[in-house]
Amino acid sequence: MIKLAFLSNEEQKKLIEYMEEKQVKQGEHLFVPGDEADGISFIVNGRLGVFAKTGFEEKVQVVALLEPGAVVGEKAIIAGDGGKRSMTITAIEDTRLLFLSLETFASLEKNAPDLAMILVKSLLRASSHRLQATSDRLAHVL
Repeated sequence: MIKLAFLSNEEQKKLIEYMEEKQVKQGEHLFVPGDEADGISFIVNGRLGVFAKTGFEEKVQVVALLEPGAVVGEKAIIAGDGGKRSMTITAIEDTRLLFLSLETFASLEKNAPDLAMILVKSLLRASSHRLQATSDRLAHVL
């Protein structure tokens, strides 16, 4: 069972009803740039690496390592229209995820709007923290 700190136990149980389990084996990609942003995932166990091209030939850089409880692919819901994935997400070890599709999120918004709003606020907080960390790293490099 995953523990999402931003939800009560009751809210978490309700959210999980809308999710499906996914497995990604070590070395496999969860998604790559250009894939449809069709939903978000929460890491139950395992670890994922976030990789981006550097602009130097075909070199890639590890941007982040994500641990259990972390959200992956939040742009799909924050942007509202899905869009395309922009990063490569690869399993550093066998990883189990809970996936919430955009279609299912629409049902959550209709049936449990308060829970959907809590989730969106949490995604915005996570994105804000990641953006701040990226800005700090960039400032350090420059």
